[in-house]
Amino acid sequence: MAATLTELAENILQQRENQPPEWDGPPIPFIEYKRKPFPIEALPDWGHDFVKAVSVANQVPADMPGMLYLAAVAASVTKSFEIQARPGWIELLGLYVIPLLETGNRKSGTLRDIQEPIGYFERKLVEDMRPGYELQKHELDIKKAQLEDLKKSYVKAKNGTKKETSNKSAAEIWSEIESISSEITNTPEPYLPTLLSGDCTEEKLIALAAENDGIIANFSAEGELVTNAAGKYSNQSRLEAILKGYSGDPIRQERMGRASQYIDRPCFTIAMCVQPIVMKELAEKPEFRHKGFIGRFIYCVPTSPLGQREVNAEPVNERIRSRYRNGILKLLTYSWKNNEKQVLKLSADANSMLADFERELEPKLGPDGELKPVVDWAAKLAGNIVRIAGILHLADHAGDLEKPLIVPGETMQRALLFAPYLINHAKIAYSLMDTTDDEETTKAKRVIRWIKDNNLEEFAQRDCHAALRATFYKSEELEKTLNLLIEYNWIAKKPDDKKGVGRKSLIYILNPYTKNTTNTTNEPESLKVVNVVNVVKQTNLQTEVETLPFWNDLGTEINPDDYF
Repeated sequence: MAATLTELAENILQQRENQPPEWDGPPIPFIEYKRKPFPIEALPDWGHDFVKAVSVANQVPADMPGMLYLAAVAASVTKSFEIQARPGWIELLGLYVIPLLETGNRKSGTLRDIQEPIGYFERKLVEDMRPGYELQKHELDIKKAQLEDLKKSYVKAKNGTKKETSNKSAAEIWSEIESISSEITNTPEPYLPTLLSGDCTEEKLIALAAENDGIIANFSAEGELVTNAAGKYSNQSRLEAILKGYSGDPIRQERMGRASQYIDRPCFTIAMCVQPIVMKELAEKPEFRHKGFIGRFIYCVPTSPLGQREVNAEPVNERIRSRYRNGILKLLTYSWKNNEKQVLKLSADANSMLADFERELEPKLGPDGELKPVVDWAAKLAGNIVRIAGILHLADHAGDLEKPLIVPGETMQRALLFAPYLINHAKIAYSLMDTTDDEETTKAKRVIRWIKDNNLEEFAQRDCHAALRATFYKSEELEKTLNLLIEYNWIAKKPDDKKGVGRKSLIYILNPYTKNTTNTTNEPESLKVVNVVNVVKQTNLQTEVETLPFWNDLGTEINPDDYF
């Protein structure tokens, strides 16, 4: 029996479906930036060795402990140092640092390793100051109690009902009230110093900083400070103190029933190890970017090592850990025993290098410039490089009794090594925070990485689902993403020439042009004026394990009497 026209048409369509796809060219890439490595060679030896050791011991990218190291040194020196790039341009040495990594990447443990010497110093400082604090507190409490008694006596004298044991007139008692009130007003509230803060509100941060000459550091693995500022406990964002703590602008806080708090020159250091979703949620609030909050931080977005970590990795060598503790503690001791702020200055060579970098950077900030998408951040890059130069300089001289105030060209050269790294990671961070990079795009990138990591030319949908079940809870979710990859010409459904009944897993084949297609982009180098530094800066910090009981035995080079 001859086939009908309908059957012939169906046969033709079936034959076409069973033919391999005709690829019309390479796929459309979902662009991802190729991550630049952290310039660990720019750190002085005691920082380089500790960052590397923590990276191995915790099985985390060196970027995270490296950036936290810069923040720890910053927190140790901001009380006594600023840096002048050139006349009229002074930068604080506080840093705002955010390593972005997904959960499970040992952020808390790494943060503990880095901030441990600062916490130790704070505890010992509190122990040292507690006797004086208690005495001052009692003296002030006594004055306040005397004032209350005088008020009662004054009322009785004013009403003519004073006790026979008191022969003072109301005017005399009032004079005493004025005198003791003046004493109380001119006596500052005693306090115990706080170097590190954790989960606190902006109001609490101001109060702590006001008691510490405007200096405070906030280290957190969850970013509670900024989530609180974003309105965790209210519908209103409060950013002013955090913004001013970076720039050094005066902070005034009015308090109901208590004296106002005023900080003339605040200097905060903030280091948060958070998940990308936290920053994405913050970036969705317009005021966080428009007011310059997002642009104040320097970012690192390393590749997560989850799934490739070494089990039972080598712990941090105690000599390396001790040397790191020595460096941070000596910087803190020097800083807290100096009451006058010292100003670092750039040498002629260092200033020339900085100027060359600024000239190269400036065109990139224009409307058509490479850095226009992150211009709010890039406009502060030169200032952050100056800060890093000052931090590296003081870290170089952590073991020296005398801290030279001139930053040499070699140190600026090392600081400038951070520029291309920070630009690269800022672009990645902003792309993660950008709401235009929607969830489906993110999922598509994960499928592409899975295909490439396994060198696949074809795969079954069920295998992809099994491997990426953490991303795709339901198979329908994966199918939606695979359809997007088909639309972008990455994959195609493989023709099914098998007959029979039963549920079959769809097979997808990879576009052969994919082998010559990269899904990453290398942005143009933003720094050409600096030669690569291959030799780690050597310092004179002792390498043997030292016992550091605080002021009197804090290393052989330091004489506490020199600082009082």
